This record gives sequence, C-alpha cells and structure tokens, in this order.
Amino acid sequence: MAFKDRRRNDVRDNIQGRTVWITSAEINIADVGAGTTVLFSFPKANETYIIDKCALDVLTDLDAGTVTIGHGSLPLDTTAESGTLTTTSATSLWDTDNGDETTGTIFNIDDQAPIVLVGAASTVPVIIATIATAATGRFRVHLRITALPSYS
Repeated sequence: MAFKDRRRNDVRDNIQGRTVWITSAEINIADVGAGTTVLFSFPKANETYIIDKCALDVLTDLDAGTVTIGHGSLPLDTTAESGTLTTTSATSLWDTDNGDETTGTIFNIDDQAPIVLVGAASTVPVIIATIATAATGRFRVHLRITALPSYS
C-alpha cells in the first residue's frame, strides 16, 4: 500500500528512557489526501517503546471523513512513499469514536492500553494516521512515549 511520509527528522533521536510527549508534523489533508500517512518511525534496533497515550489535535475541522491512529511497519526506515507499508492495527492508538473531527476543533486524549513496539533496522515499526474520505482539514498527533534503551 502506498503512503505519505510526514515524519519529523528532528524527533528521531534517542529519548533516553524518559517518558516524554512527542508531536507529529502538522498534517494537511489537502496535501496528503485520504489514505495512510506515516507519522513516526522507530528504526533503532532492540529499543523498546511504550506508548500509553495518544492525543489528536485537530487544528482545522475535517470537511468529512475520519482519522484513526494506529501502527504498522515499513521494510526499511528509508522506504520511499511508493514502497510498501504494512498496517498492523489502524486504530490501536486512536479510534474515530473518540471524537468527531468534523464538528468543532478538538484536542482529545485517548487512554488506551499501552502498545509496545520494539525498534528494528528492517521491518521498522511506525505510527500511522489513516484518513478516510476527507479532502480538507489539518491535525497533529501527540504521543506519550517511554523509550527503554537497549544495552546489548
């Protein structure tokens, strides 16, 4: 499945085992269109990442449709947008039932059970946004994440 790549290069450093909030690039649906967009990747082999909160920050209401936030994988961190993205779960972090992205700008936090990702240089875990139907609107995604460094 083709995808749009909107990861921020400035947030790819090791976060040293602390719990922090990370923020995606601003996603403009007019730019990426409906479909799947990669927001974050975790290419550092054997690092364990625990994500326990996800906030959807809708800056401009979507004209129609929905956004879900989940996770999947890319063959390599350098995979081009024309490459293959595998979706593991489109709604593991944010299901559209958590808010209405079309009526009133929202900032909502979902307290789902944590997901655990183990970084890898190949079959790289990624966080994805899946946009259905919408043609306009802007949003960001915030994740509360803890990285447990690998010492092997």
